[in-house]
Amino acid sequence: SRVIMEYLAHVAGNSSMIPDDGVKRFRVLTLLATAQGCADAAVALRYETFQRPEDKRWPDYVTRLTARILASLDEVEQHWTDQLTNVNVGTIALACTLSYVDLRHPTLNWREGRPRLTAFQTNFSDRPAMKAWPLP
Repeated sequence: SRVIMEYLAHVAGNSSMIPDDGVKRFRVLTLLATAQGCADAAVALRYETFQRPEDKRWPDYVTRLTARILASLDEVEQHWTDQLTNVNVGTIALACTLSYVDLRHPTLNWREGRPRLTAFQTNFSDRPAMKAWPLP
């Protein structure tokens, strides 16, 4: 939750997680929103392809959700990799989203054609905090 992250950063007095400077702040928050949108589509895709009975699934919806996920990742690969060097709410959300996509949608092959995003995920996954809470 963005509100929880904002609260924790505020209480901790950590302005690097959500910067106070306007330009930096809105870049971080935009990356966060992009990661959250991608995660929302990934969760919806999981429900549509796993929870919903096969005879009730909507193939066009699956196609649109898949396109949203991949378009979000393309956007980050093409325009946001300069933002991936710092640990902040945007990069944390993105790393968690990519881990979820790996877990629930391994056939999406999101790494293909996205070398900078792949490098980011590999490096971020090596952080102690990410290793402390691995997905199965």
